[in-house]
Amino acid sequence: MKTALFIAGVACSQWPTKLLAPYVDITIHPRFDINIAQRQTGIQYYTIGPIISDSSGFPAWQGNITANSTSGFYASTISNLRNNGGDVILSFGSDDGFEIAENCTSADELVTKYQSVISAYGANFITIYTPFTGYLDAFQQTNDIRSQALATLQKNNPNLKISFTLPSDTTGIDIHGMEVLKSAFQHNVAVTSVNIIAGNYACCVSNGTAVKYAISAVEGTKAYINQTRVQNVGLGIVPVIGQNTDFVFGLDDAKQLVDYANQNTWLSFLSYSTMNRDTNLNGTIEHSSQIPQNLFGFATVLKSWAGITSTTDTSPLPSAAWKANNWIFIILVLCYI
Repeated sequence: MKTALFIAGVACSQWPTKLLAPYVDITIHPRFDINIAQRQTGIQYYTIGPIISDSSGFPAWQGNITANSTSGFYASTISNLRNNGGDVILSFGSDDGFEIAENCTSADELVTKYQSVISAYGANFITIYTPFTGYLDAFQQTNDIRSQALATLQKNNPNLKISFTLPSDTTGIDIHGMEVLKSAFQHNVAVTSVNIIAGNYACCVSNGTAVKYAISAVEGTKAYINQTRVQNVGLGIVPVIGQNTDFVFGLDDAKQLVDYANQNTWLSFLSYSTMNRDTNLNGTIEHSSQIPQNLFGFATVLKSWAGITSTTDTSPLPSAAWKANNWIFIILVLCYI
């Protein structure tokens, strides 16, 4: 049996100090191509996910597409992006399914699983999304296993950046998010940034209100980080764009967020969820913001904060024949088993 191993190109050596990396769910059909987004918006960096446990406890995209070097899933797309100066942040965790750490009984087991994905995609930046989904005692045990594993990963991968993406209420991260960070800090994980998800605020049903609570949440999180006295931790905001179950985060909110970020230089990261929805199409909530906007309207607003001024490229994608002749998957090893 022959097994082909794939590589997703070479990761970038230096990330910008003002990082805009929209979140893309790469498991939704039709498959989102970050290279199209790069060409049409000028945005170079993307957060892609979700990576969670499959039914056997191994890392998988949305729990059903193997996230390793033999599957090669999305590797050529990442390689194309890297060849054009961009890169990706791998996002572990989701509101659906189980975080990988929840299905591990030891830090060593979790290290092996994280490393398999990091090596498969040549990644040097990951983010951990940790919604609270169970009993507090089990949650705290998972925190410590995760933190020990992340600290070991950074020893084994000295250039690895790790951020946490945490749910928030209108005043900041909740007690569960604080416990996640407390454990990480206690185990000496070097946390690049703490990014709050600004969304599902039942109070915020109109433009101009959602951004107010997003700002309140990140300021509350900043106060908590200051209390820990841990140094060099950046802060970020990840708004859930468009019409949502309980609130609207509109283009006016995005513009106010950029104004706020420009005035507060301690804010080092912006994203939004999801770029799949940043369209002018009608459709389901997975594929549409459900509000009037142009294609990549939120990207257009937010990219000014990161100093991205490139014009939109609406040229067609390369032909299928061109792609076939320039296949990006690189076969590293052929193993005969």
